[in-house]
Amino acid sequence: MDFTPLNDQEIRELNLYPEGRYRFRVLRTEQKRSKSGQEYFNLRMNILVNNKERTLFDMLFFEGKMIFKTKHFCEITGMEDKYNNGKLMPFECDGKEGWLELGQRVNQQTGELQNNVKDYVTEEEAEEALAIPPSDDFLNDEIPSFT
Repeated sequence: MDFTPLNDQEIRELNLYPEGRYRFRVLRTEQKRSKSGQEYFNLRMNILVNNKERTLFDMLFFEGKMIFKTKHFCEITGMEDKYNNGKLMPFECDGKEGWLELGQRVNQQTGELQNNVKDYVTEEEAEEALAIPPSDDFLNDEIPSFT
């Protein structure tokens, strides 16, 4: 049988999810501390890719330039008051749902291409990105959800 051999990096890249906006649900949140002493939340979540649930991880930081993702996460999951009060516990993130923008970037330590959450977006922003021009045979305009 003939086939095209792939190296390890090409095989890993086959498992990447396409860039785009996806519905997510947080499965578990753990509070951690980086080597530099900065506390953050590690989110384990499912996203819907082609109507199949896939696991994805992200981190929410509470200081520095990445705090914008924490702010947007709280806004789209109904926890804006917790963000504004500066008090958020890991368990409060569990089960939260919304939309995120997924990208791909090179891991600075390994040099491998990997998925990353660019930001958390509103449902309206996600719908704009998913918009399909209407046609006569366009019947299904439902947005996928977790069931």
